Amino acid sequence: MKTQQFYSISKEGMYKKSAIVWCIVVLCFTIAYVAADEVEEIGEETGVLELTKKQFNDLTNDKIDSLQVTKLEEHQYSALKSSIDVSSPPLPVDCWKFFNQYLSPNIAIFQKWANDHCRAYRSCWCCPNGGLCVAFFVNPTHSCPIIADQTYESQIAIFEA
Repeated sequence: MKTQQFYSISKEGMYKKSAIVWCIVVLCFTIAYVAADEVEEIGEETGVLELTKKQFNDLTNDKIDSLQVTKLEEHQYSALKSSIDVSSPPLPVDCWKFFNQYLSPNIAIFQKWANDHCRAYRSCWCCPNGGLCVAFFVNPTHSCPIIADQTYESQIAIFEA
């Protein structure tokens, strides 16, 4: 004949196990929150970009992905002034290739930021060897109640890459 064994858990033991499970759950959510917060911490806009209303609208409405700009001085970029110097030889590096290598691993971070903040992530990137600077916007992809910063201004704040 088989005997059945019954285990009794005291209220104290039950509370102790519940407390341990609760601490583990809180710890997991805290780690996930900190990790997500680090992704969102892009920083603050440090640069200024000059552009026309048409250029602004084209970037905002996804008619163009990026726009070649000139770096005028530190933290100052312009889509209004030409950066092409016909007297200089072509660059020995493919700056567009470097731009794509920069953007590919970061686009998801920029997209998440744009969606979380309901406004476009606006940035300028310059080729490490000089010669090319690119302005780009990453617009929110989900419906936001209000998308901020959709009004044209001749100079806008941007994140510098």
